[in-house]
Amino acid sequence: MHRGFILNKFMKIFSPASLLLLALTVGCGGPGSVEVETSASGVKELIRSNLTTASETGEAGSAIMVIGMDIDKLAAEDPTLAAELKKSFSELEKANTPAKVKAKAKEMLGKL
Repeated sequence: MHRGFILNKFMKIFSPASLLLLALTVGCGGPGSVEVETSASGVKELIRSNLTTASETGEAGSAIMVIGMDIDKLAAEDPTLAAELKKSFSELEKANTPAKVKAKAKEMLGKL
């Protein structure tokens, strides 16, 4: 009987405490993902950096896709500049030699 009394007392204390601990643990999830806004000057710097690389190496590579996405982002802040860059960007995408890539990238850098 003494043993049952101790076990009963233990369960009365342990059960609510374990439920509280479980609730606190489940409720401690952080935010899924936070989107960071970039300013027009930040986007311009990203474009400038990728164009500089292309103008030095003559290789377009995956940077071309990134430049295109960054130009799209720039359109929200500076639509006129973005339109000019977009026109040149379509020519940059078609450049099929390192010399043409370098020349078009340098031209685009001049617009920034």
